[in-house]
Amino acid sequence: MTLIRSALFALLLYLVLMVETQPQFHSIAVLGATPDLALIVLCVYGVERGAARASALGFATGLVRDAVAGGTLGVFALVGTIGGYLAGKLGRRIYKRQISTQVLFTVTIAVVVHMLALVLDTGGNLGQVVRSAPLAVGMKAAYTAVLAPPVFRLGILALERKRRMHGR
Repeated sequence: MTLIRSALFALLLYLVLMVETQPQFHSIAVLGATPDLALIVLCVYGVERGAARASALGFATGLVRDAVAGGTLGVFALVGTIGGYLAGKLGRRIYKRQISTQVLFTVTIAVVVHMLALVLDTGGNLGQVVRSAPLAVGMKAAYTAVLAPPVFRLGILALERKRRMHGR
């Protein structure tokens, strides 16, 4: 049964990634930034399940993103692994029901993940990173944080309901 649930969660995350890559999704961009829905799901999963499971999920999500994006293979996989690990480690220490905590937590993870992705994407060209990071990373993190509270609420309710039903 655990394998089936994991496969269903992976399918859900895959669908989220497919939505993020659709041209219609980019029509809601603000200053070129779109929300990172997969990162929010990863943060919720890290808070609920811990660092090991979240880093594995982040790696799998990153591989799918690498395949869809067509960029350097492995960049998003590495970034997703680190993001999942941080979400799992830091997530155990936060009060997950408070909206301000959810937003701050998601912004922190988003800034770290997107800064790392930007550094890896530019090949370590720090001059280019310094010029483009404040707007690119700041807008992406802010837009992601706006959507964090409803996704956190839905994710936590779903995972707690499952835990009550199965006694885990």
